[in-house]
Amino acid sequence: MPALSDREVINSIQTNLARLLGVEVDDIHVFFESPDLQASQHGPAIIAEAAGFRFDIIWKTSASLPSVASGIDHLKRMAYLLPMDVIPLLVVPYMTSTGAQRCEDERIPWLDLSGNAHIIAPKLRLHVEGKSNQFTRRGRPPNVFAPKSSRITRHVLRFPERTFLQKEIAEATGLSEGYTSRVVSRLESLRLLHRDEAGAVGASDPALLLDSWLENYRFDKHRIRRGTVAARSGPELMERVAEIFHARKIDYALTGLSGAWLVDGFANFRTATFYLRAPLGADDEKALRFHEGQRGANLWLVTPNDEGVFQGAKTRNGFEHVHPIQMVLDLKDHPERSAEAAEHLRQTLFP
Repeated sequence: MPALSDREVINSIQTNLARLLGVEVDDIHVFFESPDLQASQHGPAIIAEAAGFRFDIIWKTSASLPSVASGIDHLKRMAYLLPMDVIPLLVVPYMTSTGAQRCEDERIPWLDLSGNAHIIAPKLRLHVEGKSNQFTRRGRPPNVFAPKSSRITRHVLRFPERTFLQKEIAEATGLSEGYTSRVVSRLESLRLLHRDEAGAVGASDPALLLDSWLENYRFDKHRIRRGTVAARSGPELMERVAEIFHARKIDYALTGLSGAWLVDGFANFRTATFYLRAPLGADDEKALRFHEGQRGANLWLVTPNDEGVFQGAKTRNGFEHVHPIQMVLDLKDHPERSAEAAEHLRQTLFP
């Protein structure tokens, strides 16, 4: 879908506010504070008044997490200058669940042009959800967090306090310098990477960079085989499988809850998850006594969609495991106490 003009944005804001407030569109009075809705740096781009309320609005053309975070930061800076009765409002074409959660965490009201909203303010409580995205785009937009591209983000997040020359990143990730340059430029445009005076790049905000990656990450895009291996507990299962892999010289790395337990001892677990550089052969499965099937599965054997998942893999107590950054990503789609484990790991990564 082509980009909306400023006039189309204003008209849609008026229409949606009128519906939410139960007034006529003509009762929504809109003022431009900036001639370019995307250029306002110090104040609202749009002011809307209706039904006794004033909204100071920041418009973002995307609800990607970096875009939403930028809008939130802008509105929070504005808050120090606004009267108490003014309602800051972030407006996007269609708010994602991740963006909505970020706004809720930061207590920032929002509205999307698809008809959804969450506006909590003095004398006003508006919440609408379930409206479908009216601004879907044809084709696949560039994804800096695609499996191969994400090697760059993974490398930067492994060393969040450092900066790197693009050549260093390319060498560390096995990517070409040209490909690295394109992905880095895109991450810079999203304000997820910054560049120092020497031209080296690093994470502008490591936590935001990880959250932006999480927003786009899908564990089920890997090839996952679920099944059972007899064991009395998760740790016993993990030890038994790892011993067989070592004996048969099978390259692996633990992730998920089993990996988190290995790294920081957080929570017991039932399901052990192993990344494998290559699928197991029939003899290997026989040695494991692996029985494939979803029901009661306690072992996940995962062939990754990119070898980058092994970046930063380490050995602990005789077990191989992926870097904690990769574990946080994978825990997004795991059962049991995965959300708690992911948050616990994050605290060790970004204290």
